[in-house]
Amino acid sequence: MESRSNIQGEQKRRAVTLKAVAEHVGLTPSTVSAVLNDSAAARSVPERTKKRVLAAARELNYRPNSLARSLRVQRTCTIGLITRDLGEAHIRRPVMAVYEWQKGEFEITTDQTRLDLDAIHEYLAQQSYWARGVPRPTLEKSVRNSLCFGLSEGNRQIGFARVISDYATIAYLGDVFVSPEYRGRGLAKWLMECVMAHPDLQNLRRWILVTKDAHGLYRRYGFTQLARHESFMELYDSDVYDGQKG
Repeated sequence: MESRSNIQGEQKRRAVTLKAVAEHVGLTPSTVSAVLNDSAAARSVPERTKKRVLAAARELNYRPNSLARSLRVQRTCTIGLITRDLGEAHIRRPVMAVYEWQKGEFEITTDQTRLDLDAIHEYLAQQSYWARGVPRPTLEKSVRNSLCFGLSEGNRQIGFARVISDYATIAYLGDVFVSPEYRGRGLAKWLMECVMAHPDLQNLRRWILVTKDAHGLYRRYGFTQLARHESFMELYDSDVYDGQKG
C-alpha cells in the first residue's frame, strides 16, 4: 500500500481537480466549489468545514481552472495590453503605463514613441556640457532603458528628462534640459514637478543627480548637496564616447 506522502506527491505532479479535493474531504464538489469561490451558497457551510476545505486545497496544491471559472461567473480577471511593438526592449523590462500632463500649449508625456530622438540627440550631443558627443546609438539605448519625460509644444520637442530607477529604493535623474528659446517660462519647474509626481517614483529612499549650475532649480524639490560626500564613490570614463564613434 502506498504511503500518504507518495499519494500526495503524485497528486501534486498531476493537475488536481475540484472533484479530487471534494473526495479528499468527503464533501460534494458543489460544496467545495462554493467554499473555494466564497459564493453565496457558502454562507450555509459551517466555519469548521470551510477551514477543512481550504486546508485540503492548500495540501493538494489545488489551482482553480480560471477559464472554467470565468465562463461560470461571466467575468474574467484578464488584463489586455495594446502596444505598437513587443520587441526586445519590452521583453527585457515591464511595459509601463503612459502619463501625460497639459499646460496651455505645452505637453509632457512619458510615451517613448512620441519622443523626437533627433532633437534630443542634437541638444545633448552638441549643446549640453554633460553629454557632449554622445553617439546616437548610445542615446537610443539609454532612452529605451529609462523612464523618459518629453516636453513639447505641438509636434516640437523642446525639453527632456529621464530617470533610471528600480522603482523601489533609488532613482537617478539625468539629461534634463529645456531648449534655450523656451527658458524663462517656468517650463523647467513644471518638468521637474511632473517627474517628482510620477506615481511609480514615490516613496524612494534616495534620489541622485549631477549638476554644474542648476542647484537652485533642484533645491525647490528637496535636493541637497551630499551630506556625506566621503561615502560616495564613482567610476567615471570621460572619454568613453570617443571609443563608441564609428
